[in-house]
Amino acid sequence: MKINLLLRLLFILIPLIPAEAQVSVTDTSDEDQTCFKITTDNAIYYFQKEAGAFSSIIDKDGKDWVSFNRNSGASGMYRGVPNLVHPGDIFHPGYTHCASSLISNTSDKVVIRAKTKDDKWEVQWEFYATHATMTVLKSDGLYWFLYEGTPNESFNESSNYWMISDGTKGSCGTKKPGDIPLPEWICFGDNSINRVFFLLHHEDDDKLDHYRPMNPMTVFGFGRDSGVIKYLTGKNTFTIGFAETIVHSEISSIIDTILNGEIVNRSDVDKNIRDKKENSALVTDVQAVIHNYLQ
Repeated sequence: MKINLLLRLLFILIPLIPAEAQVSVTDTSDEDQTCFKITTDNAIYYFQKEAGAFSSIIDKDGKDWVSFNRNSGASGMYRGVPNLVHPGDIFHPGYTHCASSLISNTSDKVVIRAKTKDDKWEVQWEFYATHATMTVLKSDGLYWFLYEGTPNESFNESSNYWMISDGTKGSCGTKKPGDIPLPEWICFGDNSINRVFFLLHHEDDDKLDHYRPMNPMTVFGFGRDSGVIKYLTGKNTFTIGFAETIVHSEISSIIDTILNGEIVNRSDVDKNIRDKKENSALVTDVQAVIHNYLQ
């Protein structure tokens, strides 16, 4: 009887035990270049090794929010993340100025380092279950951090939109000039889905940030003006990722969690905290029942 009761209680408890976050990395190719394929809970990243940049970032529905390809201009070759240095096309997909290496690989974190072949530039990417964070380790001049891509896989000036940290929102057909308020983040989405792709600059500054459409892709940059002037220098840290929500307060909670160095377990942070407290209390109650019954 005691064993039967224990088994029944285990069936109740097992679904309440949170699954460990899983991050994995394999070798593959994308758009004619060798890649690291990093698979996380809510995204698949294709990181071209010799480019030191993302050619594809795939959401849970299989949609590519970068869509780099070999077509000319904004239809393909201009696209990518982070497209850090121009002219020079450093850390830009499709080019071969870099070498990338896998630094560490665990179930909850993958670390990749990319450096230029002349050893003048170096960045490190850390991949977690819900986001990826890049730190500039070495620089040889001014740079920016760009998102040049396709929200929900297809750029549309009317249905695609951007939203920034103070709640200001506009269609992707509308420019957004000026420094983004603290904390410096912007997200992109589409009116047809309950998901956004966010970009965060960890350090606050007074440098220009700028979004403009270049049909058929976005052109957003931290530390960029409306043209080709770059403003960032030295060490900076940036985070990208998907949030399965379009509510400003919930996205803000995710950003705050990342900035505080905590783990984001799911996009709805408030719900996650509430569920954890309820589940923890239930687990404690059941454990007490088991303990008392088996005495």
